[in-house]
Amino acid sequence: MKLMRRRRHKQILAWVVTAISTFLLLGTVPDPTHAQAAGDIVRWKASGPATAKVGERILIDLDAEIEIGWHIYSVSQPPGGPMASVISIPGKQAFRVDGVARTPTPDRSFDPNFNMETETYEGKISIKIPVSVIDDAPLGNQRIAVDVTYQTCSDTTCLPPYTTHLFVPIKILPAVSSKSGEDPVESSIQGNAIGSPTAESRKPGKTP
Repeated sequence: MKLMRRRRHKQILAWVVTAISTFLLLGTVPDPTHAQAAGDIVRWKASGPATAKVGERILIDLDAEIEIGWHIYSVSQPPGGPMASVISIPGKQAFRVDGVARTPTPDRSFDPNFNMETETYEGKISIKIPVSVIDDAPLGNQRIAVDVTYQTCSDTTCLPPYTTHLFVPIKILPAVSSKSGEDPVESSIQGNAIGSPTAESRKPGKTP
């Protein structure tokens, strides 16, 4: 019995030391929400057309459901605070981002944790990404790989940036002669990413 009590006392003492150390380092006590993964808090799905011709531009739909009490940041979130979301077509693929993402209007408000205005999304959101099939794309069944990198925060806690990997199956068909005026997507940027991958992320000044 005495041995069990000693072990119990040691366990309690160890937990107290850990809690005090965490408080001294972070100014907070351990929070079970920190154990949550961003991939569980924000659930993404991607979809697109079943087929596309070589050289054609299409729209890829990205749908996200964000857990209540959490939010992510827009692709246009200014630097100096939380990380802006970044959507990209990674690696060498037969596809490339070719235009401006169609995103919902973010909620803009002053965040005292970052001491700046932030642009956030909560709940359910839908984003459309214009993508082109490159001229030398192989024909047949392919898949478009899409990466979404984002930072998830609550009112008091921010998790590290996280990347979700999505895949859209598609069949590539031979190109046909195009006709003017049929391009449904208006291109205004070049490259293979939407958002700012170099935006710096810093922790808020307020923690639970």
